[in-house]
Amino acid sequence: MLLTLATVLLVVVLLATLIGLYIRQRWRTWMDRALDATFESTDLDKSGKINRDEFYIAVLEMYIQFHLYGVNVRAPNRETIMHMMEEMDADDSGDIDRQEFRRVITRLLMTQSTRMATQLALTVVCPVTAGYVTAAIRLAASRTAVAFGLSLATPPALASLLDGLPESLDQTLVCGAMLGSIGPALAAVDYLFETKLTPSKAKDS
Repeated sequence: MLLTLATVLLVVVLLATLIGLYIRQRWRTWMDRALDATFESTDLDKSGKINRDEFYIAVLEMYIQFHLYGVNVRAPNRETIMHMMEEMDADDSGDIDRQEFRRVITRLLMTQSTRMATQLALTVVCPVTAGYVTAAIRLAASRTAVAFGLSLATPPALASLLDGLPESLDQTLVCGAMLGSIGPALAAVDYLFETKLTPSKAKDS
């Protein structure tokens, strides 16, 4: 069983590596196009700069682009975005040019790469490892019952009901529970992300 689990994990790691290499190869081209398109569509007066409100809209539009390409990242709140704008506004003009906008988006993506990695890892690993987790739960339950002298015999009425259920039901339930943990895990990453970018908020509270 351990050998099989190691083989499965090795295959998962190889697949994740190949996917990562492909995304990295195509990322820069897509990123340049998306950044330019977003900036130009937001720069309504074609001045080459965008103000605070336009900058916030541009960041949100960029995140919409991410979702269209299947990258599930949550856009930061307005306070976080304004905080980043103040940091990136090198000339203190109150506006953001194309290069400053590029640096902001790059920083956002670098910071949220943990969220993307967490989502990808859990989404891939949960279905693959659900069977092994189920087997481990069964083994732990059996050993606990033996240790405490408990009986795992199923009552006849319940046994007839269970016979009509799919054999993989417990594995399906475990997989569902594991996939359900993705949301809370991503929420924790989002909280750490916003706390890191807006330390003043944590101090004020």
